[in-house]
Amino acid sequence: MILEAVAYFSIALGCTTVVALLPGAIRGRFVFTLPLAFIAMAAAALLATQLSQDSRGEIALSAVLVLFTLLSRLNQRRWSWLGAQLFSCVLLASLFYLAYAAYQTYALQLSVGIVIASTVLLVVELAALALSVSYAFEIVDVLSRRDPPLQHPRSEHQPWVALQVATYNEPVDIVRPTLESLARIEYPHLIVQVVDNNTKDPEVWQPLQRLCEELGSRFQFMHLEPWPGFKAGACNEATRRLPSEVEIIGIIDADYAVRPDFLEKMVGHFEDPSVAFAQSSQNYRDWEDSSYLRGLFHSFRYFFDVTMPSRAHRNAIIFCGTMGLIRRSALQD
Repeated sequence: MILEAVAYFSIALGCTTVVALLPGAIRGRFVFTLPLAFIAMAAAALLATQLSQDSRGEIALSAVLVLFTLLSRLNQRRWSWLGAQLFSCVLLASLFYLAYAAYQTYALQLSVGIVIASTVLLVVELAALALSVSYAFEIVDVLSRRDPPLQHPRSEHQPWVALQVATYNEPVDIVRPTLESLARIEYPHLIVQVVDNNTKDPEVWQPLQRLCEELGSRFQFMHLEPWPGFKAGACNEATRRLPSEVEIIGIIDADYAVRPDFLEKMVGHFEDPSVAFAQSSQNYRDWEDSSYLRGLFHSFRYFFDVTMPSRAHRNAIIFCGTMGLIRRSALQD
């Protein structure tokens, strides 16, 4: 029966995935996704019956799937029914597979060596499937939710912002595109601190100093040598030197390029006094001409396209450093 359940929920996962790929299906309204989900479940039951020749068993497993889908839907009320069924299939297929693997390991009369090796394999499979279930939760949570369109809050109040760019042995040709993008930011109350941290060769850091002078008064350059604490120590010293009116601090890595409306879209979130930090998404450039880099680009997108939005639904995002803004009072407290 356990192996039959593994087969059924695996087939149900495949059928539900096919239906969920239909345009607009996974995020559709209840009256639209419920029939699609039942069609996928019925197809899975018919296919599984061809393997098991046990129609009653497949009906019972379908009832289990409906129950778990209902529980998932009650727990995550903004999910569509189809999304809840998709996640339930992943969860149930994983649980029954682990139960079957445990049965094969411990219920049969196997030698001690085989049991030990199988136990190690079972632990690895448990970790892999737990990770897969967590990924499935994030994907369903993002794709099947019917959230209102994302708004960028705007405010008449424009607090002073300091963006810090820490460098160490960075050639000016690497940092120049970053600083030039910061110079194009459309925001009136902005300070850009370029903090060179322990670069010993003047031929490396002095051209960076001259570039800051060329870019205008919003740029402040400081060379710290010798200085403890690596990048964090340099940023702490830069923060200490900020004027008192600066309310928000941002970190920009030395090889990033920022859009002109970056602050315009971000600063409004701090109108809410309970917001300590806001994290923007980021992408990589110069990836189009290499299949390897294209693969990396799309794999890296997962974090900001899926993981962070799912975390945001629970107020549980993390501060990633670069491209993030943090309230100065929260940082110092």
